[in-house]
Amino acid sequence: MKLSLRSRGWRAAVPSSFRHDGIGRFAAAISACLVLASSASAGVVSAISSRALLGGNDTVQWGAAADDGSLVASPYSRVSTGGVGVAAALTGGFGVFVQNGGGGYTSNFSAGDVVLSTFFTDGPISITFASAIRGLGFNVVNDNFGAFTGTLDFFGAGDVFFGSVGVGGASSNANDGSAPFLGGFSSLRDILRVDVSVTSVLGGSPLSINQMSLLTTAPPAPPGGGNAPEPATATLVGLALATTLMLRRRRSSRLADAV
Repeated sequence: MKLSLRSRGWRAAVPSSFRHDGIGRFAAAISACLVLASSASAGVVSAISSRALLGGNDTVQWGAAADDGSLVASPYSRVSTGGVGVAAALTGGFGVFVQNGGGGYTSNFSAGDVVLSTFFTDGPISITFASAIRGLGFNVVNDNFGAFTGTLDFFGAGDVFFGSVGVGGASSNANDGSAPFLGGFSSLRDILRVDVSVTSVLGGSPLSINQMSLLTTAPPAPPGGGNAPEPATATLVGLALATTLMLRRRRSSRLADAV
């Protein structure tokens, strides 16, 4: 017997003689578990408080010194030094500035940082990756000076949200590198999009971020070597074993009844 969970539904594929003895309900349970397994396959997100702790192996620069004061359309596409395609999106467009450069941008990034700014438009900035990464981070400011909270939301396959991290800090025109670092990583290499936003008691949420560090390497192997199965894989294996055991018990019961 072959169970089909295609769009026509399992009832179309399961003979009527089997629909009322528990098999049909079991097939429906398998279908529900498959949906839960797909959502459970995302990694666990953890916050990172500095570039050094992130241990990134790749970088995205939002421009060069010559781009100071440039206005760019959304989505704004860049390629990391390691070849990862990145697209930043915002309703409207972006400004590319050099901290304390001739374009007139001043905040509390480090002098010379090339920053991507929402240019007094409220966020969030949505950043999409052409291939899955494991972690990222950057310094962030609210362009309305004062205390603020920065938030980084993570999305995986199917654009499913699976976690967020945040950081508190303050923005000013100090030009001293004191902008807080907002970063995080997943226990799996499964990050395909992030949304960056800031909130403030003063209202408004325009923001700027500097160069983005990326962690693209695979997670470390579990102790003892080998590859640990992802949660979805482990769930499917368990379902397969349970199905096999149930069918064997039913077959043994029918043989006993026939004798």
